[in-house]
Amino acid sequence: MNKTTITIGYFILIGLMVISGSFIMVFSPEAITPFSNLVVIVLGLGVTGAVTFSGLEKLDKRVGIVSKNVNGNTTKLLEENAALRQALTDSVMYRKFVMPDIMTEETLKRIDKDRSELDV
Repeated sequence: MNKTTITIGYFILIGLMVISGSFIMVFSPEAITPFSNLVVIVLGLGVTGAVTFSGLEKLDKRVGIVSKNVNGNTTKLLEENAALRQALTDSVMYRKFVMPDIMTEETLKRIDKDRSELDV
């Protein structure tokens, strides 16, 4: 909801309450107390609704920005990581010097499992 629309609607509501209050004071002065209570309740609900809608609008904008920033990046990073792992494990120098020191069969199985999950 637009803030201007909320403000205009709120002023219209206040105007109707003032006009109604004027008629009640002229034609039935004893009913002004319940009417003033009703005015306070209605205006309070109006303020609460306006603040809630404004907050939800701001939250929706933030969620939209976050989803635009995250959308697709995780998949791209996982694919790039798998490609780099594949290039590393295919390297002759890696297999000759590094793999015996740090790579176990369990780690190689996990790499193959990750690679197969990304291929799906």
